[in-house]
Amino acid sequence: MPERTFDEVIEAHRQAIGAAQVRVSLGPEATPDGLAAALEGLRRTGAVYASFTELEREQAKVYRLSDVLRRVSRLTTTPFEGLPPEEVQRRMSEIFALTDLVPDVDLEGDIAWMRAERDRRGQPQPALPAQE
Repeated sequence: MPERTFDEVIEAHRQAIGAAQVRVSLGPEATPDGLAAALEGLRRTGAVYASFTELEREQAKVYRLSDVLRRVSRLTTTPFEGLPPEEVQRRMSEIFALTDLVPDVDLEGDIAWMRAERDRRGQPQPALPAQE
C-alpha cells in the first residue's frame, strides 16, 4: 500500500467529519500514519462524548467549572497576612493559570465524570457508535 500524504489524511478526516475546512498543526516528528491515528482517536473520543445527553454534557461542564472555582477559593481565602511576597505571587500565578483558559469542553475529563455519574445512579452507559 503506498504511503499516504498529510494532505490525503487531512482530506479524509475533513470528509469523515463533514467539515468545510480542517487545520492541523504538525510537529517535526509527525508522520501521516501518526496523524491518521490521532485523528481517528479524536473522532472516537468525540463520538463517546456525543453519546451522552446534552444535559449530562452541560452538568459535566458545571462540575469542572465548580472544581476550578473551589481551587481558586482555597487560594484566595487562606490569609495572606505574614506571607512572603513570593508566596503571594505564586498563589496569584496559580489563580491566573487556573482561570486563564477554562475550556468549554474537556473530552476525557467530562466523559469520566459523566460515566461516574451514570454508575453512581445505577444507569447504563450510553451505547457507543460502531467503529469504522
